[in-house]
Amino acid sequence: IIAYSNDQPNHLEEDLQTTQKVIEMPNLIGKSITEAFALLSQLDLQFEVMGDGTMVIGQTPVAGTMVSKRAIVVLETV
Repeated sequence: IIAYSNDQPNHLEEDLQTTQKVIEMPNLIGKSITEAFALLSQLDLQFEVMGDGTMVIGQTPVAGTMVSKRAIVVLETV
């Protein structure tokens, strides 16, 4: 049996703020680069573009991944 140590939680406010800053990465594949830029900006995510195209054909991190705000998203275009 583990004895209760009567420890109090620490840094609850910081933990709450960190949790609120995590978002699910949207699926950007098939979107125009303009649409992807708008959505990423709205979500407070940074981005880098690989390629000179106007259509997103790949992304890192992949859709559904939990990311922190201000994370860098790499978009592959064609």
